[in-house]
Amino acid sequence: MKRLGLSLVGIFLSMLTFSQQKTEEYQTIFGNEKVKFSGMGVFEMNFSSLGGHFSYGTGGGGGAILNKTILFGGYGMGNYINRNVTLDSMNYSSVNFGHGGFWLGYIFKGNAAIHPFAGLKLGWGGISQNYDHHDYAMNDNAFVITPSVEMEINITRYFRIAVGGNYQVVTGLTGSNGLSNKDFSGPGANLSFRFGWF
Repeated sequence: MKRLGLSLVGIFLSMLTFSQQKTEEYQTIFGNEKVKFSGMGVFEMNFSSLGGHFSYGTGGGGGAILNKTILFGGYGMGNYINRNVTLDSMNYSSVNFGHGGFWLGYIFKGNAAIHPFAGLKLGWGGISQNYDHHDYAMNDNAFVITPSVEMEINITRYFRIAVGGNYQVVTGLTGSNGLSNKDFSGPGANLSFRFGWF
């Protein structure tokens, strides 16, 4: 009887210890790994055909990277479009379109030397047109959505090059300056240089 009692006490203590261990291993739906933050800064070039005219853009951005996978950041981009527009008997030789805003991204298997990257830029922009070597700001603003699919190449631990394609969607232009949303919407290609702690 004494042995049975000791055995029951031993089983009880074992169950209590196991229960405490399970309690300490608190679980959540997002897992138990520690959240890791890193970041990067970017210089980017964009090439596209907007409104049937060649467009070249440069810009930059950066942000924080969560668990080496999810990017939260911002960007700014200026596009130059070589297009003639006549308004009020004035011939404008080019159009400049600047926009900036939020940048979201997802890095697939970032430790691989070459890996995919999916991005989404949400921004706001304004237009200026060039006449007689002077820029004239136009009171027409736009909302810009630019999804992209890219391939990132790990050059070093702190430097990546990304090459990809995108599609710029512009809404909100009134057309009062002779230009419409479709003049700034279209497919493009981008080349970016990314520096940071990946």
